[in-house]
Amino acid sequence: MRIEEIAATQIQTAYRGYVARKNFGRLKATVRLQNLLQCDAVKKQASTTLGHLHSSTKIQAQIRARRVHMVTEGRLRQKKLENQSKLESELHDLEVDWSGDSKTMDEALARIHQREEAALRREQAMAYAFSHQWRANSNPNFGSGNHDIGKANWG
Repeated sequence: MRIEEIAATQIQTAYRGYVARKNFGRLKATVRLQNLLQCDAVKKQASTTLGHLHSSTKIQAQIRARRVHMVTEGRLRQKKLENQSKLESELHDLEVDWSGDSKTMDEALARIHQREEAALRREQAMAYAFSHQWRANSNPNFGSGNHDIGKANWG
């Protein structure tokens, strides 16, 4: 055999040995990791952690829903107070300027009450539309379960 063939054979042998040792080390690490993961303590810790994550996301969703409810309720309460003050001022103006019989006064009061009820219904419809629009614009992947953990998705 020639010297080049012997050298090539030795290089190939050395490279194949290097690759075999490298693969063996990876296999050994994989087996060690599998043994660790099969340990009861690790399973228990993982299940506990997942349980805490689930409960915290549940609590966050409840807090978010409560905030939306409080904002909507506050707006409705504010509008109701504004409408109440408007009604009182209109009633006061009506009483000051009143010079007719009781039947037309009752009709005027009924008309004012109808306007107030219609305004309240409009506000409730707008609050309902706002809450549904907020839900429609929220993240569609929330809760779907396919989350990437790469650094590219970190805010």
